[in-house]
Amino acid sequence: LEIVPRGRILDRTGRPLARSLPAWSAFLDLKALEEAPGGREAALTRIAGALGLDRAEVKKLAQAKRRTVWLKRKMNMEESKKVRDLGLSAVGLSPDELRGYPNGPLARPVLGDVNHEGRGASGLELSFDKDIVGRAVPVRLRRDGAGRALSREGGESAAAPDLTLTLDRTVQYFAEAALDEALAARKATAGTVIVQDPATGDILAMAVRPSDPLRNNAVQDVYEPGSTFKAVVAAAVLENGLLKPEETVDCENGRWQMSPSVVVKDHDKQGRIPLTQIVRHSSNIGTGKLGLRLGAKEFFRFARLFGFGYRTGVPLPGESPGLIPDGKVDDVRLANAAFGQGVAVTALQLSAAYAALANGGTLY
Repeated sequence: LEIVPRGRILDRTGRPLARSLPAWSAFLDLKALEEAPGGREAALTRIAGALGLDRAEVKKLAQAKRRTVWLKRKMNMEESKKVRDLGLSAVGLSPDELRGYPNGPLARPVLGDVNHEGRGASGLELSFDKDIVGRAVPVRLRRDGAGRALSREGGESAAAPDLTLTLDRTVQYFAEAALDEALAARKATAGTVIVQDPATGDILAMAVRPSDPLRNNAVQDVYEPGSTFKAVVAAAVLENGLLKPEETVDCENGRWQMSPSVVVKDHDKQGRIPLTQIVRHSSNIGTGKLGLRLGAKEFFRFARLFGFGYRTGVPLPGESPGLIPDGKVDDVRLANAAFGQGVAVTALQLSAAYAALANGGTLY
């Protein structure tokens, strides 16, 4: 058999982010073990030493009820040579492949991982597994007396295709470096940085911490967006013509008694100010009042137009749609939602929404 390696994953410029290298997996033939020169126990000792395994572990494997068992998977050339040098018919080598990530942990939550069988287990490795999966193909070799190949038949199957991403390796590197610096400065344990081209929607970088190849917090986790959600209110107000450029909203000098039991406060106390200043000063009071003016139905309709409450469709496993109320909320909840409380979004949803604001309204 000959291994057709799993397809590479490349950045937008063709630089490899994931690739497969030739490898070998060692197996033990338990029937042949009984006939090993020097006896079974001596053979097990030699096998354990050559593979760098604990002898007790190898002995336990040799007690299996089936004919063959795996001893060690995904070995490199040096390790496989040690197996060949044993000269034991009870130990065989099977061609395999070793998935490698030449840039180390860079973009691993996006790239994901593969399992011991070489199949995608998470991230893009899982999403595109059927497209880039490697496979074993039969090859017939004719050799001379010294074992040198004279001719071959078969094995002409096309290599698995590469997968080219919109990610840029350089941008990804700087995004991750900036994120690490920010987390250290704030003594935080988690964060996300997404770099997106508003003109095309292309994701140039998706930096995630903690960096776990089995989980991508940028699409799987949700959070309250807070003041970043105020842009949705501003866009909805402008689109509906509810506020003229010169018209102002009373921001109550920083304290709004919304109901007998609810007070909304601003960190930057303001009186009557127009929409531009409401956004500039990030006024909870001004935004909350505009949310009430819009009404729940229209406000949440606009939130959905910006993609909140829906999956973006990015080909990453486990994407969350977020959480947007159905519109049946009281005034307190509506005002809270207007300044980003009581709703939940993913980092990618928020990035896509702001890209739409930047490009004139196209949501990718």
